[in-house]
Amino acid sequence: MTVKLNLRSGRKNNAANDSSPEKHAVCLLGALFAAVSVIFFIYGGIKLYLLRSECAEITSELNRGNDNLASLDREYSTIKERNADIESRYDFVLSGIPAMEFLSELVDAVPDGVIIETVSMNSLRCSLSGIAFDDEEILEFTEKLGTEPAVAHIALPVITTENINGAVLKRYSVEITTKSLAEVLSDPVKNSDDDAEEGKTE
Repeated sequence: MTVKLNLRSGRKNNAANDSSPEKHAVCLLGALFAAVSVIFFIYGGIKLYLLRSECAEITSELNRGNDNLASLDREYSTIKERNADIESRYDFVLSGIPAMEFLSELVDAVPDGVIIETVSMNSLRCSLSGIAFDDEEILEFTEKLGTEPAVAHIALPVITTENINGAVLKRYSVEITTKSLAEVLSDPVKNSDDDAEEGKTE
């Protein structure tokens, strides 16, 4: 009687049983790695989306800020042009003749016996003409007028004799150079006189 033993199959089964836990461990590690990778990519995608949203919001705010700055710049340019126009008008007025101041001083300087017939004002020059009873009154008038704050220079009057309705009168003409309105307003003498008059009125 002959008995045959199959020793190879037993060895193969033992080898298969020994390698089974190692395969399970490798598969488990591979699955964990894949899960971690997926989670990492998902997290990275979410962060990238949030960063893009923040960048878009920042860009929008910057654009709004630039628009506001442009609007403010346009408004500033408009205001600057208006101020330049106002300043040019103001300078033009200040560089002209102080008409109101000069006429007020002229009325105060006219003595009794002197009549003003014509007043001509052009730029910073003024011409007066009229009649008086004698030369002294005319000289007194021009001397007093020459001390007024609005007057820069007054020439000697031209005096002639004239017979009007049987009366012998003196006809005069005088040329006056006035100060500019800016000079009159900045004159400390005039300002102190105005303050004194206001104090008397009060």
